[in-house]
Amino acid sequence: MLGGVNGPLTIAWFLVGYENMCLAAYDDPGFLERVAQLAVDFALPAITRMAKAGVDGMVIGEDLGSSSGGFFRPAQFRTLFKPALKQMIDCAKAHNLPLFFHCCGRIVDFLDDLVELGIDALHPLQRTAGMDLAEVKKKYGDKFCLVGNIDSSRTLPSGPRKRWSER
Repeated sequence: MLGGVNGPLTIAWFLVGYENMCLAAYDDPGFLERVAQLAVDFALPAITRMAKAGVDGMVIGEDLGSSSGGFFRPAQFRTLFKPALKQMIDCAKAHNLPLFFHCCGRIVDFLDDLVELGIDALHPLQRTAGMDLAEVKKKYGDKFCLVGNIDSSRTLPSGPRKRWSER
């Protein structure tokens, strides 16, 4: 059984809206840092409670990008959201929970950061966003478990209906 929380960027998006979040990154980055800390203030007790309840692992949902690239420049992510995300991941690790990181989009610019943060698994490696499984496996396959890379927007809902045994 897995527990889960949303990451600081996702929480900021939910609380202030995408446009306001993007404007604040330039006009008032300290505001976003405070919102990220609100996410941490919620997540740490939630992770602790789920750990005490006996979950086997933790999922953090944090979409860092769209189909064409990151929502923020890597330097902005590192300043505004990475410290808060680290606190969440460290809390899960302190409870000996493997960390499953769900992050859609083209996130190649953030993979080194995810290694540094200590995630155990990355999902979904969004194929339609140009996440190349072979490239990511070659560079990061020994750093964390790769989960996904299946086209869930086209192949799964409308792909051929042949069974594997019929191929």
